[in-house]
Amino acid sequence: MGSWNMTVVGQGAHHNKEYDNDANLLFAEFVEKLKEADHNISLAQFTYGSCEVLASDPYYQNIISYPKAAA
Repeated sequence: MGSWNMTVVGQGAHHNKEYDNDANLLFAEFVEKLKEADHNISLAQFTYGSCEVLASDPYYQNIISYPKAAA
């Protein structure tokens, strides 16, 4: 028994009405299963949209972008 952390990064459907396989719904179900199994969840976070990557690897710089701030 001890501390643990999970990270999943992906692409796919999320936040669609009446679609049971949305990532955000599946994520919420999984978090509930962990709680039901007596795990202490200190943070459950689902993010989507833009992101900024500060990395020297050109692979990541080419596939991930973020929108410019509104003027």
